[in-house]
Amino acid sequence: MHRELLAVLLAPLVAVLLLWRLPKQWAKYVSLGVAASQFLYCLGLRLSAPVADTSFAIDLPWFSLTLAGSPLLVIRFSLGLFGLQWLMLLLATGILTLSALAAIDTIRERERGYHALFLVLCMAIPGCFMAQDGFLFYVFFEVMLIPMYFMVGLWGGAKREFAAIQFFIYTLVGSLLILGGFALCYLFENPTRQLGLEHLPQVSAGWLAPLGLSGLLEHVSLAGLAFWLLLLGFMVKLPAVPLHTWLPVAHTEAPTSVSILLAGVLLKTGGYGIFYWAVRLFPEQALYYGSWLAGIGVISIVYAAFLALAAHDFKRLVACSSISHMGFVLLGIATGTPLGYQGAAFQLVSHGVLSAGMFAAAGSLQHLAGTRDIRHVGGMATPWPRYAGLLAALVFGSMGLPGFSGFVGEFLVLVAAIAETTAGNLSLWIPAATLGGILLTSGYFLWALRRMVMGPAFVQGKTAFGPDVTGLDAFILWITVALSIVLGLYPQALLSLWDGLL
Repeated sequence: MHRELLAVLLAPLVAVLLLWRLPKQWAKYVSLGVAASQFLYCLGLRLSAPVADTSFAIDLPWFSLTLAGSPLLVIRFSLGLFGLQWLMLLLATGILTLSALAAIDTIRERERGYHALFLVLCMAIPGCFMAQDGFLFYVFFEVMLIPMYFMVGLWGGAKREFAAIQFFIYTLVGSLLILGGFALCYLFENPTRQLGLEHLPQVSAGWLAPLGLSGLLEHVSLAGLAFWLLLLGFMVKLPAVPLHTWLPVAHTEAPTSVSILLAGVLLKTGGYGIFYWAVRLFPEQALYYGSWLAGIGVISIVYAAFLALAAHDFKRLVACSSISHMGFVLLGIATGTPLGYQGAAFQLVSHGVLSAGMFAAAGSLQHLAGTRDIRHVGGMATPWPRYAGLLAALVFGSMGLPGFSGFVGEFLVLVAAIAETTAGNLSLWIPAATLGGILLTSGYFLWALRRMVMGPAFVQGKTAFGPDVTGLDAFILWITVALSIVLGLYPQALLSLWDGLL
């Protein structure tokens, strides 16, 4: 399988080189072709591979450092796909395809440069989900930062430069925290000086010397420190409150195609990183600090819901709702149970699909009405019934209405939290506040939907309307609604892909 995985990574890089030899008007079709080919190729690999295949596909020496004849640091070029990684790879390549579709009509300036950066992301994002060595993961994780910075800063809105710089600084700080966590794993706890999954159980051992502060440092270890460095770094990307402030600004200023990438894929690298690196490397620490993680998750759910209630820009409302929905991911992980893990993983995929549709709907609103201000539009069901219907379906899915994928993930996480509360592992306020967050979510989404769809039709005081949503915009909305309904009605299609492999 090693050649297949290398093809997924190398195809975008080859396309970047070809891009500069082709007419610039072809750039968008090259990006779409590469992204769609990656998705179909990965889907074919998944269907042809056994579900329980957890073997490494590639495991080659990359570089190493020695001191006095003993290994100081060993880095390996190790790629592979476990159950959860298959899931995230399919999500990533699918969202990349939708983003490429959205860019066809929205990116009209410096097209070749934009699509060259997009193709770099087509290499880096799948690489994150295939990397089995911590340093290799960090390299792919950092490579994602540079294209996103330029895509927001050059093709964004009026405040694009501020949004890009804020995104860069926050993500860079998070990356440095992750690097510090991996450095502890490499240099202090692992006798082989090598970070691969087969070596990770050794990381959980070894307590720090009390250093005269035995009471304060009773439960502090190198493993605990590394766990929190990784956790905080990934929570910046997730994002979780209070590390979330970069997200609403970045989403509001980014073009539609980039917002789809940010919400559909980039945030998911944070959730995946907590799953696959922080929790998998340090299961004892994850259980020990579970109540703290649950508290952060619930605060994110409720606080971001209040932010969404105060938002008037529809795109900003969706961005704040993303923070709230990612709180369910953190809460599910915090339960430390298979049910909570499955709910969190399902929520990652569900939100990836629904958020892509919601940001596409925000872009379509800007195109149809010339504004995204919820206060300046209304009665869209009359002039634009197709758009209003698709928007309503996406809103119901994001609210967690039964029959949509959003319901499944939130329900599993909530049940896991209640079970841990009855077992005495979590405080009662955790599930109670979570229910309050769900109620707030219904409130701000229904408020927005009523203002935009119901009542007499108007757009900033005007009564003349153009045609309803069509073409690629309509296709993206249809496909995300359909996927959410399919996963909501038959969640086992997704659950079976990683059952028992968390």
